[in-house]
Amino acid sequence: MHTDALSKRITHFKKAFGKGLGHKPSTLESAAILRAATLSAKAELAALDPTTSANDLVRLDNAAARARADMRAALAPKAEATPSILQYARLVAKGASVP
Repeated sequence: MHTDALSKRITHFKKAFGKGLGHKPSTLESAAILRAATLSAKAELAALDPTTSANDLVRLDNAAARARADMRAALAPKAEATPSILQYARLVAKGASVP
């Protein structure tokens, strides 16, 4: 029962975390989603277990939060790189309008 409940929650979290991605996740993205889903599900089950110590629960919950933050960073759209000073100078020299 315990393992079955854990696998169902992991599957639920994987679907929820991957929703709206808009593309098939890369290997890095898939690994980040799986790690966040697994730790989140384990933290949930540990919170429901009266034999789990408060210290273990806090550690597991913090690990899950860090995994979710790492996952969000891995899934975030990549921002355009800020031009170097040399690239900026070339744009200005060409008469380009730069912010």
